[in-house]
Amino acid sequence: MSSRASDAAPRSRPPILDELLTAGWSPLVAVVLAGLTLGFFGWYAAIVPRHDETLSNLALPLAALGGALVAVWLWLAYCHYFARRGGITFNRALQYDA
Repeated sequence: MSSRASDAAPRSRPPILDELLTAGWSPLVAVVLAGLTLGFFGWYAAIVPRHDETLSNLALPLAALGGALVAVWLWLAYCHYFARRGGITFNRALQYDA
């Protein structure tokens, strides 16, 4: 029997996920949860007082997702700034910030 080597490269995670996971899973989860909370309170303050059920039902998942994305983006932007100002690598900045 002969075995054939596969030409396909093993699948890897997207580069942005590798970048985010430099500090580990727990800091990323904490930032995402903080963003979900931010999105929830944004929805509660901006949409709930309108008393529109359809708008409220559509806006809650969008606000939660948007809050999580904004929180992760701000975390990455801060780490890039911190790395540049501190003269350290981005990976080290993520680890220090975690």
